[in-house]
Amino acid sequence: MALVPKFAHDPDRNVVTKTLRIVGQLDDHLVPDNLKPNYRRYMSDQYKQRAQQLGWKAKPGEDDDSRLLRPRIVGVVAEQAEDPGFIEDGKKLALAWLEDHKAVDPDMLDTVLRTAARHGDRPLFDRFRAQAKKETDETPRGSLLSAMGSFSDPAITRVALPIILTDEFDNRESLATSVPWRRPRHETLLTTSSNRTGMRSSPSCPQTSAPFFPMRQEITVTPSTEQTQKHFSRIAPRSTQADLAS
Repeated sequence: MALVPKFAHDPDRNVVTKTLRIVGQLDDHLVPDNLKPNYRRYMSDQYKQRAQQLGWKAKPGEDDDSRLLRPRIVGVVAEQAEDPGFIEDGKKLALAWLEDHKAVDPDMLDTVLRTAARHGDRPLFDRFRAQAKKETDETPRGSLLSAMGSFSDPAITRVALPIILTDEFDNRESLATSVPWRRPRHETLLTTSSNRTGMRSSPSCPQTSAPFFPMRQEITVTPSTEQTQKHFSRIAPRSTQADLAS
């Protein structure tokens, strides 16, 4: 982690991507609530400037590295750094896309919908769900289903998780609504034999896939929790004025 600030601003996309693999998901599992503000400031300091340069939309004549890096960097600033401006942009773009799919570049659709979902409410979830039923193209439908599994409100989570047990969507696609990457362990579903039985009895769930679903409910985290917490506990808080100006 000590090397991340040195390489996070590197012009090489592959180098920046490797730094994201180190620190990009730590808040989900290793950073306690009292240190999350430090983690968010840290992520903003490392990646926000690059995200602002790239923006949400492709620019004429830009290279492939910029196009490929944009979803990762913008997503990190919106989701991990939880930058208010980026979150608001993501919400606006998601609503615009629901009206006109041309409003969002295909490369950015997952990032836009996931950003809106993480800070969205039940009406937005319902709109995503209704739109997913209308989609004939599996790519945007998959993005919507994945976003439906990204809402942080526990009440919405309890609505999203059981979808895998129904025939509302093909279970191979609706699996995305149930992958608990950002959920507390107690909110995971499909851990009991009765739920697995429910999957096997679902007409849209291939019999070969149901036994393997529980493998996706747990995430093994190997980095040191103590090392991570020590690192972010050393980050000094910003003043109120600095926070407002950032």
